[in-house]
Amino acid sequence: MDVTKEITKEIFEQYVPAAKMPERNTSVFNRMVPYFSRSYQHLQDLLFKDIPTLMDADDLKNAILQFVCIHAFFRAIPSLDLVLTGTGFGVVSTNDTAPASQTRVKALRDEMEWQSLMSISALLAALVKTDKWGDSVAGKNAIRSLYYDPCQINEYGPIDRNLSMAENWRRVCQYRATAEQMVRREISQEYYDALLCRLRTGKMTNADIGIYQSAVNYIARSIGDMESGKPCMVPAQWELRDYMERYADMLPEYKQSKLYASIHGDRYENQPEDPTFFFVN
Repeated sequence: MDVTKEITKEIFEQYVPAAKMPERNTSVFNRMVPYFSRSYQHLQDLLFKDIPTLMDADDLKNAILQFVCIHAFFRAIPSLDLVLTGTGFGVVSTNDTAPASQTRVKALRDEMEWQSLMSISALLAALVKTDKWGDSVAGKNAIRSLYYDPCQINEYGPIDRNLSMAENWRRVCQYRATAEQMVRREISQEYYDALLCRLRTGKMTNADIGIYQSAVNYIARSIGDMESGKPCMVPAQWELRDYMERYADMLPEYKQSKLYASIHGDRYENQPEDPTFFFVN
């Protein structure tokens, strides 16, 4: 069921107060209608492509409506002739109204972009608790990094107050791959893959959560260092591996990894899927 058919002027203005108009004035809402279906399709491609029936789940409906309304308005802003009104922004309709300043319009668009990202964050928090989504292609594409959630930037940073929150998130996405690769090497490929899987399916243990939080803190710290031109802290100094060693018995993927075997001098047994045959004396 396409929820965009349920979006009324009241529902739209509930999620986008900046576009609120007097009851009989439907100018903004009417201009928005074509954008709703585009944002709905964008969301389906982003999070639901291989499990589209999930979009009909009752407990996701409000979050989907919120995203569609906010994202549609964000996408529409450049094509609207906006003016400031007593309640927010409206569309130019007379010669007596002056367009809103570029600064105000940019601030509005920045805020709408961030609110649409927060809507995605809310959807991800719900989707990881559902069956099958975490193992789907969409789930794997949406959560392919430990630092995957825009909401995390409020807790972990780094935040440049001269930039919008959406611009700050783009900085995270730009730099995180390098820091994440360092974490992957530090905790082993095997455990890293297992941690991502449990993150996508909402099955992290207490031991996983401790490692996860420490890893994301390290990634955030490294992003700040890279952007300022500083060398990143060596992962070993972060003591992430020390933590894993203390709780190795609770981390089976780490304890069975090639990294653990090399650290502890265990003889590695070659597996059929190994791309390289290891000769061990």
